[in-house]
Amino acid sequence: MRYVFHPEALNEYSEAVKYYTEQRVEIAQAFINAIEDTVYRIRESPTRYAVIDDEVR
Repeated sequence: MRYVFHPEALNEYSEAVKYYTEQRVEIAQAFINAIEDTVYRIRESPTRYAVIDDEVR
């Protein structure tokens, strides 16, 4: 399964990582891990989530 972040979401994600890194690197890494874990779960079982637009979940 292919996934793509919307450009605005990717920008927001990058800004959040930058902000958390300025606070503490450990917090930034925990945030990155949480995002990666969520993407993994979505890729493993995409039909668990509602369709919001054509093939977008």
